Amino acid sequence: MKPLLVSLFFVSSIIATGQSKLDAFCHYSYYSGGSTFRDSLKYSYVGTEGAFNSFAPTFRFSGILLKYDMPNYFVHCSSSKKFSGFVGNTVAQLTTNYTLSNDLATTATYPNPNVRNVYTYDSNGNMLSDTYETYSSANGWTPIYKDDFAYDAMGNLLAQTTTSDLNSTPYISWADSSWYVAGTAQLSESIRYTYNFTANEPEPVGKSLITYNGVDVDYIDNYAYTANGTWNWTNRHFYSYTSNVVQEIMSHQVDMNVVNPAVSSEMSFTYTASGQSYETVVSDGQGQAVSKKVFTYSPNGFIQKEEEFAIDVAGSTTKTLSERYYFQSGVGVEEIESDAVQLFPNPVKEVLTIDSENPITHLSLYSLSGKLLIAQTGSQLDMSHLPSGVYILKGQTTKGEFSKKIVKE
Repeated sequence: MKPLLVSLFFVSSIIATGQSKLDAFCHYSYYSGGSTFRDSLKYSYVGTEGAFNSFAPTFRFSGILLKYDMPNYFVHCSSSKKFSGFVGNTVAQLTTNYTLSNDLATTATYPNPNVRNVYTYDSNGNMLSDTYETYSSANGWTPIYKDDFAYDAMGNLLAQTTTSDLNSTPYISWADSSWYVAGTAQLSESIRYTYNFTANEPEPVGKSLITYNGVDVDYIDNYAYTANGTWNWTNRHFYSYTSNVVQEIMSHQVDMNVVNPAVSSEMSFTYTASGQSYETVVSDGQGQAVSKKVFTYSPNGFIQKEEEFAIDVAGSTTKTLSERYYFQSGVGVEEIESDAVQLFPNPVKEVLTIDSENPITHLSLYSLSGKLLIAQTGSQLDMSHLPSGVYILKGQTTKGEFSKKIVKE
């Protein structure tokens, strides 16, 4: 079925060199006997929305650990089409259409005209809420459940909360809360909550505390919330490095508040020549590899494949999952000559002025990791709230697009 998806690929809008738009995503699940189930999404665009500056696994908090994983992402596109089924019998399942504002999706509508999702954002383009609503002639649009997000001044995610049954008796079905080392993006604590229907209130279920040695993670402690309302220390994970690049995570069980010296599991990492995470291997306490994850990249560093394998005692591997990413290229973009757009002051402390020979229709400011920080119109950019560092400014004028590097003091 892969050729069908490839035949659907087309460049629907021009984007800046170095950026790429996600054209399609395919998730494969492999079963014994050779059958393969696939979920796929095909994205379509009408303008400059949806371009990523980078798209690759990052060293991020996932579950109970900091490890290499794909970041959470939302594709801002004009529409998406979902395909599902066993390979050889894949059919279109659902088409979603998006309303866009300043290249951000604000509403998602579906073949059923009586349901939709509504999205809101802060001034930096961070999603603040995702609300699922249903429509009736008697009540109009009614919220059913909602995800809310909160950030600090640096854009770190502080909390994500899901509230259910908004149309009857609302309750917080789950929530994540996070804390950071002051003035940094270093996560120091994370707590997961779920709803306790007996007590009729959210209740913590797990906690991770992260300890650093400088900028590197030294170890992470995991805790489980007990029935008597106390935290039970369960695991400690030690991190080892070579030149500030993590090489191994050694996990130990904790018994009666004492770390067991025996290794219960191990996670090791290898990297590409350009320093991107290539392979993650998980081993048991006896050093026997039990699973691995492998990342494959395009020449521009965008991920192409993420594959997971089970490993038996003989060392043989069996593929269990595969996720594939297909991107459009930036070929054909009309870029503005560099001297047609001037920035000052650069380096900048507070407000950046963009002087263009042609009217500016849109500006987007990104971190070097590709995170959208500011999306706006106008010719002045207030960067006073951002930490010192290097940023990428993408702009659209009536004559084309431009990209500039900015240094924030």
